[in-house]
Amino acid sequence: MSDDTPTGMIPTRAARTITRIESKPLISRDLADFGLPGVWVEVDPDESEQMGAFEETAVSASDVEEADDGN
Repeated sequence: MSDDTPTGMIPTRAARTITRIESKPLISRDLADFGLPGVWVEVDPDESEQMGAFEETAVSASDVEEADDGN
């Protein structure tokens, strides 16, 4: 970069060389790959349940009856 380019500015020459790169994730079924950048790990519903991926938040009928104040 030359000294005449203001700080924080991309020189015109460099601006023309920027290209968009598209990538697709690697899909794995191995839990050892979990957390690697660019890797999707597919698991079956039972494994995901064991990993805590789902949390039941529905209200039960008994909870509703207990909270009913008669209104």
